[in-house]
Amino acid sequence: MLNKYGPWWPLRSNGPKSLLPGLVTILLGTTLSAQDCPTTVSDVDGNEYSVVQVGDRCWMAENLRAGHYRNGWPIMSDLTVYEWNYTLIGAYLDVDQWGEDWGKLYNWWAVADPRGICPEGWSVASNTDWDELVDAFGGAAVASDALRSQQGWMQPDPGATNASGFSAKPAGFRYWYFDGNYNGSGTGALFWTSTPNGNLMSYARVLYRLPEVFTYYDDPYFAYNGHAMACRCIMDPITSIGDRTSSSPIRIFPNPAEDRFFVEWEHTLPAELEIVDAMGRIVQSTRITDPITPIDITALVPGMYFARINGNGVNFTGQVIKKD
Repeated sequence: MLNKYGPWWPLRSNGPKSLLPGLVTILLGTTLSAQDCPTTVSDVDGNEYSVVQVGDRCWMAENLRAGHYRNGWPIMSDLTVYEWNYTLIGAYLDVDQWGEDWGKLYNWWAVADPRGICPEGWSVASNTDWDELVDAFGGAAVASDALRSQQGWMQPDPGATNASGFSAKPAGFRYWYFDGNYNGSGTGALFWTSTPNGNLMSYARVLYRLPEVFTYYDDPYFAYNGHAMACRCIMDPITSIGDRTSSSPIRIFPNPAEDRFFVEWEHTLPAELEIVDAMGRIVQSTRITDPITPIDITALVPGMYFARINGNGVNFTGQVIKKD
């Protein structure tokens, strides 16, 4: 299935990015410190977001509201209920009636799209990133109080302190198979992570007017990739000059492809490649040993797949389309 807005490549790694605007010079071996977080960050549409420092990581303190991918291509929107329920392409829903800083609600296909929905140098937070955030405020049993904004939640909500500055607001979500109505506004803040769990599900984090932070990954009510939820972006880690010099692009071409595609991988070899279908099943695997490696896909049926590549600490996932 082709995206009506164009092909999927060039693709870039989810690993370290090159020089980020606003960062001071970093000497070899020096790690990020508090002053390296910018006060604000802007997305491709010019939306500006407050930034909060948690440990040595920089988080957006507002929900993402970008309407375009990082390369300028629009993210699908204004879908009918039927189109939303059956698409496997990235899309979003507006919740502007609740306030601009409540952000947009995205399906997980938008999160996974290799064109990126976060600003350059930022990514949708992974499940591990969320683990670190939650642990910084006492763990999953109590951290919700420190993460919730003191505005927007249905009262009474006496526990919310927003001690973290994360300012989670209860934008709710939308079930993929319902009639298009939003659910949970005022009572729940639901966030996608960038971590898939196979079988069309991915990890999601949920805050209610309770101390606990909940993790969902096998519950179709919350973890199904077609639901609409908010996203928070986190700055990609840069620890040294060595990281910067390894940030060459990763390309998959041609894409769409007929009988084979090529992977251009300029990181340290070898690397392992897995092709995963839309149900999360590994349908093909191989080892990449050359900077440009052909991948034979004649045995695959036409459709959309994910190419997962891991090597030398760099993890990358990109979409691949096999043509009829």
